[in-house]
Amino acid sequence: MNKKEFSNKTAFITGAGTGIGAATALLFAKEGADLVLVGRRKENLETTAKIASDFGSKVSIHSMDVNDNTSLKNLITSLPQLDIAVNNAGIEGALGDIINLTSDDYDILMNTNVKSLWLCMQEQIRWMRDHQKPGHIINISSVAGIRAFAESSLYVGSKHAVIGISQSAALEQIRYGIRINVVSPGAVDTPMLSRIFSKNMDALSKAQPIKRLAQPQEIAEAIAWLSSEKSSFVVGHNLIIDGGKTI
Repeated sequence: MNKKEFSNKTAFITGAGTGIGAATALLFAKEGADLVLVGRRKENLETTAKIASDFGSKVSIHSMDVNDNTSLKNLITSLPQLDIAVNNAGIEGALGDIINLTSDDYDILMNTNVKSLWLCMQEQIRWMRDHQKPGHIINISSVAGIRAFAESSLYVGSKHAVIGISQSAALEQIRYGIRINVVSPGAVDTPMLSRIFSKNMDALSKAQPIKRLAQPQEIAEAIAWLSSEKSSFVVGHNLIIDGGKTI
């Protein structure tokens, strides 16, 4: 029997209740990892955890705001093991002409998409360095992190920030055996995309060179590769998965 890719590993995943986060959790569970699942909605986490448990994975769920630095620090500090972290939590936030957006819109989106990721990384890196263990951190950005889209200034800015923070940290932390990389998906069939495009999902699919949307599982496969030793020489990379759209 072949050894599973992530046997005896523990993966910490934010935004694990739906979409890419849930798909990643299930793939990791299928490949033998134990899971620490974090998200805002407990019922969504419970759904993901139940399926993951069917693969034999040990799963803990934590319904919390990842902007709560104290709760986050307490959770990560208490972990007996941490090998992989996938920082996926994010929102689309307020959309529209920049002059119609407010400072509250800015704070809500940047706190969720940037500050929470930064806080997660700090504690994940601290854990790995304190325990003198190598690890993998995968941060989820977007094609909006390399391209601009009208009426999306806050979202685009947040995703550019994710890439910059990740690549700077990657240079700092590789000396400790901590590999940090980024995944930037294009149009993925998730609840977030449905909220944004609602009635235009079919047109959006046809606008992709590949003529369809990505499935969350396809993004999860890339995250798993970057979390494995198969990508051992990949450091600070931004892996774009967009069906050819940005070219």
